[in-house]
Amino acid sequence: PTLIFWGDRDEAVSLEQMKRLEERIPDAGLVVLEGAGHYGHLDDPDTVIAATRYFLEHT
Repeated sequence: PTLIFWGDRDEAVSLEQMKRLEERIPDAGLVVLEGAGHYGHLDDPDTVIAATRYFLEHT
C-alpha cells in the first residue's frame, strides 16, 4: 500500500500526474492537501499526520 500526498498549490507536479501515479501503484491512495504547495507535509502537517494514521490503521 502507498499513500500519496499532493498540495493543490503545487507548481511542480500536476494533479493529473499524481492521479496517473496512483493508478499505476496497486493499493495506492491519493490525498489532496488544500492550500498546500509542493512541500505539503510542511504546509499542512496535521492533515498529513491524520491521513497517514488513518491509512496505517485501515490498510
